Amino acid sequence: MNKSIERWGAYAPIFFFIVVVLLPFSLLIFRFINDPSSIISAFDPHYLRVLRFTFVQATISAVLAVLAGFPGAYVFSKTNIPLRSFLKAITLIPFVIPGIVMAMGMLNIFGRRGLVNDILVLFGGTRKSLLYTFGAIIVAHVVYNFPLTIRVVGDAWSKISDDLISAARVDGASRIKIFARIELPLLLPVTVLAFILAFMYCFTSFAVVLILGGVRYSTLEVIIYSNLKVRLNFPVALSLTIVQSVILGALSLLVFTLRKRYVMDMWEPAAGKEKFPRWCIVYLAIAVIVAFAPIFSSIVYGFVGYGGGFTLENFRRFSHMNVEMFTGANVATIVFYSCLFPLIATALALFVSYHGARSDFPINRFFTIFAAGVSPVTLSYGYMALGDRLGVSMNYTYFFIPLVYSALIFPLMYTLMVGAWDTFPVEILEMAELDGVKRWKRFVYVIFPMMKSEIFGAFTLAFVLVLGEMAATMTLQSPGFATFSLLIYRLYSSRHMLEARAANAILALIVICLFVLGEKLGSSHKT
Repeated sequence: MNKSIERWGAYAPIFFFIVVVLLPFSLLIFRFINDPSSIISAFDPHYLRVLRFTFVQATISAVLAVLAGFPGAYVFSKTNIPLRSFLKAITLIPFVIPGIVMAMGMLNIFGRRGLVNDILVLFGGTRKSLLYTFGAIIVAHVVYNFPLTIRVVGDAWSKISDDLISAARVDGASRIKIFARIELPLLLPVTVLAFILAFMYCFTSFAVVLILGGVRYSTLEVIIYSNLKVRLNFPVALSLTIVQSVILGALSLLVFTLRKRYVMDMWEPAAGKEKFPRWCIVYLAIAVIVAFAPIFSSIVYGFVGYGGGFTLENFRRFSHMNVEMFTGANVATIVFYSCLFPLIATALALFVSYHGARSDFPINRFFTIFAAGVSPVTLSYGYMALGDRLGVSMNYTYFFIPLVYSALIFPLMYTLMVGAWDTFPVEILEMAELDGVKRWKRFVYVIFPMMKSEIFGAFTLAFVLVLGEMAATMTLQSPGFATFSLLIYRLYSSRHMLEARAANAILALIVICLFVLGEKLGSSHKT
């Protein structure tokens, strides 16, 4: 019986993908097949311009993110950088910060009453409109995604065998030649992988584009949402959804291929580290300022009033306002759903990932990568179709949100659990099994004590990621339901800026504290 459970558990990611991702998405495909004429709307000149802009901004953002992150990948993988573990850990903070927090932080810096304009006025200049521009979107996306390059490329760079480098040095090769002729060719597949991942995140960007782009710079994801929830133009929403899904599906297949290519037998953890160069100090200083300025401003501006200066008035106004008139839900309901739905989603994704990652079948990875290529709005649209098929009232489709959340964090959770199982001493588990220890006892007394740091760390990180999710939340939102990130957006869009700043500062502090807790739990086994 135990063997049967473990065998079926190994294929849990496949079942998860079919039920949680493929089932609702297939309903959209069936709708499209029944009305293929809807694809004509996707060739409307307006939507073609949106598609072209989405491609352009995602390409430029991804290229700049890779260029900005590549030096950081070198610093963390090849040099004796001080405080390596701490600095590497905080590089993920900008990546996990909710889009609404990052966008509000950019508003605080580049807005008409933001930091940059305050400095211009201080030196005798005039306030300028720096937001709702192409550049604002690009900057936000680069800040959001260059830490991804540091992690993805850096992890691969650190595994290039020292023997290859030593042999080249013996032959008289300079550092530049070693990089150009050995390291760069080996890193090319993983660099392309980092570019594609950043491209996909920028391609489906929602909160940043919605707030910083305005009407003029809407992307495909925002236009799909607009047609689905605002204009109620379902044929257009469906056709654009299919177009976007085809693009993301092709990219997911390319990601799967590239991941197989850069895993090479000649790679192994490199022991040797180079001297920490001086230029790295300048790079790290700039990177920290650029990456953390929006986050820092999100917190600081929570305590800044319209007239400037420190104040707690923003929080007082926020605590006394009737938020129900903006979201249709009271504070208690908002806090309840903001905690409950991420908890359910994270627990589900962790359960599936824990069982599937132990065997780590190639087909599991295949479906995991394809799950990463489904956009939040598209998946939410699928669940709206599922609700319609099941006869669920549109006022209750928000109950599908935990399933959407779990699909969004599942690829990350699965990757983390694969890493945890890779370092687990399986022989201990096999000895316990030979001794006749029951399956649940093996988990309680063997697996959990040895993997609790990884489990709690992965759980916390995934929880943080969905805590500020907005695209799926806004798509499936119904009267009487809201989350904290949605509340911030409603306050901002209704021009209650002081209250929005206070709520944004609270969310930013919560996310950072939870991230630090997750990193501490995830690394506690090393100390």
